[in-house]
Amino acid sequence: MSLVSRWAARKKVRQGLLSKARARFAARKTKPNLRTVKVRRAQVAYAQRVIDRHTHQPALQERALDFARHTLAQHVFETGGNNRGPMVERIIRYAGGDVGEPWCVDFVIWCYGNAGSRVVHPGFPRAVSMMKTAKTRETSTPQPGDIVRYTFDHTGIFVRDNGNGTITTIEGNTGSSGAVSDGNGSDGVYEKVRAKSLVADYLRVSE
Repeated sequence: MSLVSRWAARKKVRQGLLSKARARFAARKTKPNLRTVKVRRAQVAYAQRVIDRHTHQPALQERALDFARHTLAQHVFETGGNNRGPMVERIIRYAGGDVGEPWCVDFVIWCYGNAGSRVVHPGFPRAVSMMKTAKTRETSTPQPGDIVRYTFDHTGIFVRDNGNGTITTIEGNTGSSGAVSDGNGSDGVYEKVRAKSLVADYLRVSE
């Protein structure tokens, strides 16, 4: 189930709670018990606050980062050869790629597509050099979930600025250590800490 679907399901549950609270309040309102009325009114107000919180859908960048973290937690890594393995191939196919191809951009498409992006989704260019479009504008103030491109033909999802000249990212098709790849067919999805001097630019996806 995608993040968007999960938020829709939560919203439906909260709406049900709100309807029940309002019904109880209406039933009590006819009785001369002011204290009970106040309690029911407070319950209705609380239910409304809960539904309001879940009606607000996180920004696209937040949803993409959530999905990157979800994928990271699955311990995705290559098996059976370079750029191969069940989950790796699933990510590549999702992005519209050919099994065996480098998949760092495919991973970004995987995260944004599952987050509901209408721009970075299957069919988006699968080359780092072609990721900057009219709807992926460059930004000098990256937010969690923005796309980061490097000076060495690689990309990932920005997590945070560490304040010490480095950033934390989540990336696909990268090694557990080193600059990009371990080069032995054991690459995967990892959280990385990289020098900001390696960043070419950050991209903000509009929709």
